[in-house]
Amino acid sequence: MSENELYRPESDPYDIREVRLIPGAADGEDVDPEREPELPSPVKKEVIERGTVVGPMPYEDGTRIIFHFETKDTKDGTVFDDTRNHPKPMELILGKKFKIDIWEIVLQTMRKGELSRYEIPKELCLCYPMVSKVIREANHPGDGHRGGSCCGHLANGTGHPDLDKLVQKPRDLTFTFEILDVNLPGTYEKEAWYMTDEEKVKSIPELKAEGNRLFKNGKRYDAVLKYSEAAMRLDTLMNKEQPGSPEFKELSLQKVPILTNLALALLKCQIYYQAIKHCTSALEIDPENVKATFRRGQARKGLGYWEEARMDFKTVLALDPKLHKAVKDQLAEITIDEKQTNEKMKVGMKKMF
Repeated sequence: MSENELYRPESDPYDIREVRLIPGAADGEDVDPEREPELPSPVKKEVIERGTVVGPMPYEDGTRIIFHFETKDTKDGTVFDDTRNHPKPMELILGKKFKIDIWEIVLQTMRKGELSRYEIPKELCLCYPMVSKVIREANHPGDGHRGGSCCGHLANGTGHPDLDKLVQKPRDLTFTFEILDVNLPGTYEKEAWYMTDEEKVKSIPELKAEGNRLFKNGKRYDAVLKYSEAAMRLDTLMNKEQPGSPEFKELSLQKVPILTNLALALLKCQIYYQAIKHCTSALEIDPENVKATFRRGQARKGLGYWEEARMDFKTVLALDPKLHKAVKDQLAEITIDEKQTNEKMKVGMKKMF
């Protein structure tokens, strides 16, 4: 499941979120954080437990809300979903165009720690079956099946009988929301799927620097995660460019030092296959990169690929003769390791006969 499946594309015309929650509160005006935002008239709200104000309401776009929800049929009380039975709560980013528009609207009226119940007419819940399908299958992989995901028009059904009935015959729904946390913009680290391209570009050197810091402090596995995330964000940006274009080439060159740093961290964790993979990727971009060639040689040595390792180290020497001593030491270690391995194999063969 991609989190983006829960959000509308930027160009989607079916957006009812342009609702003035506080009459008279125009853009730029000061808003009383204690003032209770108003809701569209068809929606009924019942506050069960009041929460704590964390900022002016309604919250600004970019606010992250972490919450549990329960969904019931308003008329007969049938329970469709309860995220308290899921491994983790829901997260929603305001302004990202969540596919159930009314959820963004009502969540903006809630405080941290608040527990409230909302009765919402069926006309505002037509996308609920699709959203429920995505959430269920993200938390319980293997449930249901994957079909089309247009609001109210799920090709081949949802794979969940109760949701299929809701598609065929929409019902008024009652949502009970419990707000676990409210993170205002700038108070939390955005996940890559929510970032703009500009934000991704800015975050990449920051991730690399954090990886360097972690590596120097001996936290090698954590460094691997930071370098990997930086490389993945670059891949996302590169996929939007034409291969061979100046923009693509510039992003590719930025990726090389991240890949070589990632390979070094993997080497220290003795994860040799992955180290080879990332060094080779770096060399596909920059065939004469000395660090990538040297570290691939080290990884191949670690796996006992003696000849391939020797070839890498000889290439390093040709590229940078000043590394003569380092290459000589590595070749000497290969000779010793190879000899020890062959001797162990001979002993093992003798025991077999």
